[in-house]
Amino acid sequence: MNLFSASPLTSGWTEQEWQAETRALRSALAALGTPVAECLPGEPAACGESTPSHYATYAGMLRARAETLAEVNLGQDSDGMRVADRVYRENLDGYRAKFGLARRR
Repeated sequence: MNLFSASPLTSGWTEQEWQAETRALRSALAALGTPVAECLPGEPAACGESTPSHYATYAGMLRARAETLAEVNLGQDSDGMRVADRVYRENLDGYRAKFGLARRR
């Protein structure tokens, strides 16, 4: 199964590169206290989803986990959270410029 089979992938990664990057996201989630099953294609508990589908899922989970940790530890309406938001936006804009991506709405 592929959650976004109608969408072309733009990375140009090989399956091995997709798996390495997806495992890195999975490791980051585990380091932040959110372990996920080892169910990529070829792993003993493979769930049937494609590696890019796992990548998209883990990326979304990591983004949510990081934002929630910042809100819990800094306070939702705090100077610390405003700094985190500013730094996030600056880095996001910088990464998008680096990779030639347009700003999403």
